[in-house]
Amino acid sequence: MKQFLTIIAALLLTSIGTWAQDEAMAVLTHNGTTKTFSGRQALINAYTEAANGDLITLSSGQFESVAKIEKAITIRGAGLGNDAVYHTQPTVIYNNMTLAIPNETSGHFQMEGIYHANWIYYANNLKDAKFVRCRLSSISAGQYEITGGEKKWGTCQNLQFFHCKIAGVLVCNSYSTMSLVNCYVESPYTYGNTTSNMSFRNCVIKAVYKNFSAMGKSDFAYGYYSGNTSIAIWSCYLTNCIVYKADSNTSRWNDNTVFTNCLLPSNWAPNVDRNTYQNYSSVSAIFQTYTGTYAETETFALKDDAAAAYLGNDGKQVGMYGGVIPYSPRLAGPHIKSLKVSDHSTADGKLNVRVLIESTQD
Repeated sequence: MKQFLTIIAALLLTSIGTWAQDEAMAVLTHNGTTKTFSGRQALINAYTEAANGDLITLSSGQFESVAKIEKAITIRGAGLGNDAVYHTQPTVIYNNMTLAIPNETSGHFQMEGIYHANWIYYANNLKDAKFVRCRLSSISAGQYEITGGEKKWGTCQNLQFFHCKIAGVLVCNSYSTMSLVNCYVESPYTYGNTTSNMSFRNCVIKAVYKNFSAMGKSDFAYGYYSGNTSIAIWSCYLTNCIVYKADSNTSRWNDNTVFTNCLLPSNWAPNVDRNTYQNYSSVSAIFQTYTGTYAETETFALKDDAAAAYLGNDGKQVGMYGGVIPYSPRLAGPHIKSLKVSDHSTADGKLNVRVLIESTQD
């Protein structure tokens, strides 16, 4: 079912005036009032005026990132990719973003329906942040200054990912916790051994060697870490997941890691005394189109026979299309479907903006 709501900013023109093409726009919602911003810096401008608890809704289009977010806000886009059913295009955010919400702040940061093209860092001790139906590049700890100018690496508590694609790396720093549900993730890394924890449920995980220096992140050389990462899932819990091992450098897990009803490559063999899993021969044998190489259009859907044969502890298929809510990139709830800005201002100098906000439910 689709519901439509039209918001008119400034003056609505129904029969006069011409309308320009759609352009990137942000709508800031604060205490029941709305304010619109347009252009590539619309998100930055909306954030400047936002307060804790506010919602910034972005249209499809390209936006410059806020460099440092220190407010507990929600950023909601039109979706992580092209949607042929509802005729929407992705909301794309460029440049790095650091999440540095102060610990004393009530509420949490949330991002929904966004394609983020660069790095996202967590600083301070980020708590309860959530990403929903987003395509993300890489997430890791960021450095921040404390009293006296000393720099520390950030930590996070209960950082959540729901129906996301993470195409770069995901680093869980010492004394940090993360949970991922119905997600695709490349090269997850728990840096803190027994002091960091990642929980995966109904995920597809690509265990692949990554070189941070080659990614322009040589500052991520954690001493012996030397700027490189292969998968290191230590002290983690994987339930109803599929793991793909992409190279010979990706075989690191410790005895504190628990695999429950997972599907693993034939050359992976965790201790059977505390793990339940099955092995598969090749990715082409189980996936419809996934060959081991990430593509933006990849669905990660299983072949029918694999979906029927490999079941999780809930009796549903392993991977992203099992669990309570099978994977879907489509954003539920309101999002900006279209924006048109008039070519001409009114007699009193106002610019006419027509915004169509669509709420979709499957």
